[in-house]
Amino acid sequence: MRQRWYRYAALVPLVVLALVAAACGRRIGVPAVPTAVDGPTVTASDARMAATHAGGTPPSVVPPLPFAENPDPTQCGIPTPWGNGAPAWITGFYQGQLFQPPVFLYDSHGRREVVGQMPHGGRVRIALTQANPALDYSFVRSLDLQPAQEGWIPAPCVALAGPPPPLP
Repeated sequence: MRQRWYRYAALVPLVVLALVAAACGRRIGVPAVPTAVDGPTVTASDARMAATHAGGTPPSVVPPLPFAENPDPTQCGIPTPWGNGAPAWITGFYQGQLFQPPVFLYDSHGRREVVGQMPHGGRVRIALTQANPALDYSFVRSLDLQPAQEGWIPAPCVALAGPPPPLP
């Protein structure tokens, strides 16, 4: 019985490494982020193609955010599953001002690359959340777009209480 435990104990460092790599947005030969959402995982190239059909091509340069970003991307938290199965909504408003009508989805909390976009008011399912020093992130998957898009989004862009106000 004790020998079986040791076989599985050798996998613990690999699992931890995979979680840290996923949290930091690096790929090391394993799926970047496991999702708790039913359905196939969408790759970054699939999300880019879907974004083109959903309202334009994502920008090649990552735009600045109107709120404070994490000062050191290496000081990231570990993604944890989101236990709530209720849908959430995407919002392009921050402090009453519209800053992003199509809201961008990113490759990670480091925001090195835009991998897709969703319209303001679009419904998503949150699969993972990641607590960070200044700005938390959620890994979301679209519910209304086909093919579905998924990516990391800053917490202020997710409305949990209900649909955000309509665009002006």
